[in-house]
Amino acid sequence: MSLEWREERTAPAECGVVEVCRLFEDAARRHATHLGFGVADLHAGGKAWVLSQLALRIVRLPAAGESLVVGTWPSRRTAGVRAWRDLELRTADGALLAEAASIWLIVDRGSKRVSRLPGTFSTLAFPAKDTGVAPGEAWAACGPADRVSSHLVVEADLDENLHANNVSYVGWAWAALEGRAGACRRLDVDYLGEGLLGDVVEIGEWVGDGVIRQELRVGERVVCRARWEV
Repeated sequence: MSLEWREERTAPAECGVVEVCRLFEDAARRHATHLGFGVADLHAGGKAWVLSQLALRIVRLPAAGESLVVGTWPSRRTAGVRAWRDLELRTADGALLAEAASIWLIVDRGSKRVSRLPGTFSTLAFPAKDTGVAPGEAWAACGPADRVSSHLVVEADLDENLHANNVSYVGWAWAALEGRAGACRRLDVDYLGEGLLGDVVEIGEWVGDGVIRQELRVGERVVCRARWEV
């Protein structure tokens, strides 16, 4: 069975960073299901996939209605409890538009503890290639934020685990920028906690040297950090 997945898509009328993340998420979900490691497969064993980190590099954003090819594969960088998945977005004639690396964990739905990857992962014939991106170093907020906004978690933000979907975090962060990010070249996201229905997510923002950093909190809990290069 090939571990590389390709699917043809058409760019929506507005295809920004959030929409690229959605294209990647949809392809990854379908591929995981195809391989027998999908959401339903893990839920049957009381487990769930949780996205830990995402690194995204944008070459250019797709034009409305443009024919696209989304590719993804489990990465040979997979190790320990961390399952890496690489993703790329290309034009119909093969030009690279965007690429990403994501790191996933399997957690027990009851205890919320990280579980070992299935033993079959060690036997996979990972494709001998990587995307040209990897998650960046962690950072922490220092000093008062330059700007603060907030978002109420609503039902449309939730996934099958009844917490905020990973693309929802990117959408909140992008909306908080109100267009001030301009043309984003790179996005790094660290997912650190759950956003639940009815939570008020406070988004603090720090700007400097072509980089915008955001910290998303629910009360005293940091649930996500995002770093935009513009």
